[in-house]
Amino acid sequence: MLAYAYALKSGSTDTDAAEVSNARRAQRDTRAEAQLVASDAVLEIESRVNAQLTTAYRHLMQAAAEADSSARQAKLQRVIALLNTIIEQQGHVRALMRLEVRATEALPDWYSPEIGPAAHLHQGP
Repeated sequence: MLAYAYALKSGSTDTDAAEVSNARRAQRDTRAEAQLVASDAVLEIESRVNAQLTTAYRHLMQAAAEADSSARQAKLQRVIALLNTIIEQQGHVRALMRLEVRATEALPDWYSPEIGPAAHLHQGP
């Protein structure tokens, strides 16, 4: 979505909305798989991030359909800002999931506890 937003912002039509739709479907499939293995605590955090992704997608599609160039540019700038924050949040969710499935033994130094509660995770052998 971010690549599509930047492409629209620059006036390029090389990036196709169909690619965004395909990526969105792939994300939904991956999310469904994660729901089978992630804890409720991680899914709660991921759900908040997913809700923001849905909002960003809706705003991106509205911006793409905007006929007025200056209004489109303003909408795209807001979408890009939102997507940048979502990307950071996705990293935090991924870090929690990796800890939960024991792919790592500790959260990375950059992890922010404000993104989600991690204190209860990984409390056992």
